[in-house]
Amino acid sequence: MSDDILKHHRVPHIPALRVDPGLAGARFPQACSMTQCSGACCRDGVWADPIEQDRILQHAETIQRAMDDAQEKNPARWFDLEDPDDPDFPSGRAVGTTTVNGGCVFLNSEKRCVLQIVANEETGVLKPFYCFAFPITIDNGTLCLDDGRDACCTASAGGSRTVLDLCPDELTHVLGQEGLDELRKKLFRQTEGKSGAR
Repeated sequence: MSDDILKHHRVPHIPALRVDPGLAGARFPQACSMTQCSGACCRDGVWADPIEQDRILQHAETIQRAMDDAQEKNPARWFDLEDPDDPDFPSGRAVGTTTVNGGCVFLNSEKRCVLQIVANEETGVLKPFYCFAFPITIDNGTLCLDDGRDACCTASAGGSRTVLDLCPDELTHVLGQEGLDELRKKLFRQTEGKSGAR
């Protein structure tokens, strides 16, 4: 159905990006804020494209210098050995970061991502695409919310904020402004249709 496909987005390897109908009804608590991150979303590590993995490893020395004493500094231990097929990534494969001390290997003791800390003109962006997008993700070619975790940005019944209220930056990261405007129209149409149904 063409109504649930976005024409405008920033993931060219998925030409027909579908929209999960559940996005329209997802609600978040009023106190929820993407700028008050607790790092809980990084508890299980993250998925990255092998191209992102290579870029991170190219800057291993810079990343090691930014890590604190509790972090794993051996680059050979930063990523899982397996990289399963996954068409939601540009390379068609995904690689997971390892976990150390109950969180992603790149999360420091202050629950901050060292990949984001060291990003500059020389390194460029090192933090993986889907890290910036969380809690927005793409699963089997469908734009949706990441599976529920005990994180500050998990949808919950009775919340007053929509995904558009909570995640405009994350949605713009994935879709661009034109895609966000297109999504807003689609979600508004869905909620309007539900409220009009008797």
